[in-house]
Amino acid sequence: MYGGDSEAGLGKCTRWGVSNGYKLIEIKSDGSWSYHAPNGDIVQVRADGSWERVGNSVVEVDADGSWTIQSNNGLQATVDASGEVTSIVGGEKGDLKAPKVPAKPAQAKVNPVKPAQPK
Repeated sequence: MYGGDSEAGLGKCTRWGVSNGYKLIEIKSDGSWSYHAPNGDIVQVRADGSWERVGNSVVEVDADGSWTIQSNNGLQATVDASGEVTSIVGGEKGDLKAPKVPAKPAQAKVNPVKPAQPK
């Protein structure tokens, strides 16, 4: 593993490169962090714990646990903080599952928010 400091974006961040498949882990001074996962997904977690994952789909989870998904297979859905599915296109409400919380790097302090389970 190697690490170093860098000025990037909105403040000082620490960059880590690792050999277990995760690439370019960045932890910013505000607590936010990001990485490139082994499967190619890019994960960004903000200082408030809200997060976004971009890969075969785009998932965005807000600090209150509400979330949206837009997948390459045509599924688009929005779930509010209580778990109520407020919109869905390209899929069935009963088949909708909450996105998996991304793994937090050991050096990171901010935990990603757990998305609301759809009702």
